[in-house]
Amino acid sequence: MAELPTTRASLLCRVKNPRDLDAWQEFVEIYQPAIYRFARKRGLQPADADDLAQLVFAKVSEKVQDWDFEEEQGSFRAWILVVTRNAVINSLTRKKPDAAAGGTTMTQQLANHSLNEERVDAELQGEYRRATFRHAAKIVRVEFSETTWQAFWLTSIENQSTEVVVNQLGITMGALYAARSRVMRRLKEVVKQLVEEDET
Repeated sequence: MAELPTTRASLLCRVKNPRDLDAWQEFVEIYQPAIYRFARKRGLQPADADDLAQLVFAKVSEKVQDWDFEEEQGSFRAWILVVTRNAVINSLTRKKPDAAAGGTTMTQQLANHSLNEERVDAELQGEYRRATFRHAAKIVRVEFSETTWQAFWLTSIENQSTEVVVNQLGITMGALYAARSRVMRRLKEVVKQLVEEDET
């Protein structure tokens, strides 16, 4: 079984060092998609969503120095969600009212997107789950042959019919179900481990 990459807790320790470029690259790879998608859902344009993600990473860089694993500060994931939520709310509320965003004023944008904190947190949690799945899929994919992975991906993620996929891949229906089951079982293990690491 392949080793998991650096745990999130130890990754957070590593990103305390601004010169650890590998740690920062991994950190951005994990969290940028979730932050970007969340910002886009809140009505930000692509460039603004990218800027917001950079703002979140800058905040993390600034605040991570104060993070103490010995104190009860909550989970790493909860901390990142709070930083992201605050950055989004600040971005939406502190822009000039006449700033245009996709043909709408920022005031209209705020009217269309409630900033209820519970709703924001729920949306961020959803984006976090998607980001965790993508990260787990990247880890797991290298553990299987291309045919095994495609048997899983095409039927479980892209929702293609099993008949089409067995013909496309040149495998039997039994082989498809076995492959899909193996990949799904491994994905669940990795997702579970990633979530547990974030909640420590």
